[in-house]
Amino acid sequence: MALKTRTVVCGCCGKMGAAIVRAAARADDLEVIAGIERHDHPLVGQRLRDSEAFITVDLGKVLGFADVVVEFTTPEASLEHLEMVREAGKPLVLGTTGFDAAQEEMIRKAGTTIPCLYSPSMSLGVSVLFDLVPRASRLLGGDFDVEIVEAHHRQKVDAPSGTAKRLADLVAEGRSAGSGEIAPGGGAGEVGIHSLRAGDVVGEHAVIFAGTGEKVELRHTAADRNTFAQGALRGIRFVAAAAPGLYDMLDVLGVRP
Repeated sequence: MALKTRTVVCGCCGKMGAAIVRAAARADDLEVIAGIERHDHPLVGQRLRDSEAFITVDLGKVLGFADVVVEFTTPEASLEHLEMVREAGKPLVLGTTGFDAAQEEMIRKAGTTIPCLYSPSMSLGVSVLFDLVPRASRLLGGDFDVEIVEAHHRQKVDAPSGTAKRLADLVAEGRSAGSGEIAPGGGAGEVGIHSLRAGDVVGEHAVIFAGTGEKVELRHTAADRNTFAQGALRGIRFVAAAAPGLYDMLDVLGVRP
């Protein structure tokens, strides 16, 4: 019988962390050995749902037993865990969003010593959207205005979403390779990002290229959080066998341009 990949999920009681724990429980090749939560979480010390593992606050106590660490928490907690994971030489799947430029530089540096999958979305469909947007931006050129609209549930803390900011960067990358540069922002000649927070919306992103007399729209809608959890499981399997480096979901899917 093949050994299972032993996984620690940080943020295990959050929406994404809990979805990953549930999905991993149904996978024959993965085992969640511990969940990590903040000190004041009411479930600390209890057993994870859909798992035999317990919830703890101390990543250091379980890190030595892990093959892969999964991180869906806050930027501050993620960077604290990142340093611990880097020192232990463990692979990391990082799905936390809301990092600033200096924090993202710390993530890039970690990717020089450990396998680190960092993506604002673990969805297969969003990964395809990431591939399509810069090509559409390059081909349509500066005569098309670009607006991004994203919607999530009312409890999502960061706005705009990490996925929306990444889409704006990709629009800019496409334009700089084509007819003139464009910077994320929303002013004249820039990419506008519009965020909605309402109800229990799992995730919606639309990139609108509006020209004179025509409009091109690239859209992704997630109906179930398990979509992202399954992508995270693919990411776990990928980093468990990867060399040190900073990766995203295009690497996981094997479609890196």
